[in-house]
Amino acid sequence: MPLRRAPWTQQNLHSAMAALERGHLTQRGAAYRYNIPRRTLRHHLKSGGNTFRTPFNETQECDLVNTIIRFANIGMPLSPMLIRRQAFILCEKYELKHNFNKDIGLAGKDWLKMFLKGHPEFLTERHIL
Repeated sequence: MPLRRAPWTQQNLHSAMAALERGHLTQRGAAYRYNIPRRTLRHHLKSGGNTFRTPFNETQECDLVNTIIRFANIGMPLSPMLIRRQAFILCEKYELKHNFNKDIGLAGKDWLKMFLKGHPEFLTERHIL
């Protein structure tokens, strides 16, 4: 007999987490209503879901993108290290809560990967690498 893993959908999980955030249901009630195991729901609540969280809001991220483009336009060769450093500098400038490395003053490689995934124009144009 094959195992039946995850009979719930991502939409169910998202709806259950939204109901919990609004305070409409308890964890047990949301798990029962949306057919999600309680431990699974608790795990996703504790970990903050499965989305990547950036320290920047849209305006600040736009400022970072404009800074990167400005560097590219003046002929400065952009590297992943430069983008990571600029992200760290911007976080410090806006006094944002972040988990970047304060000792070396760089954003993480995972952050860079997700940033470039959200801004593929830097990979296809002359701006980077």
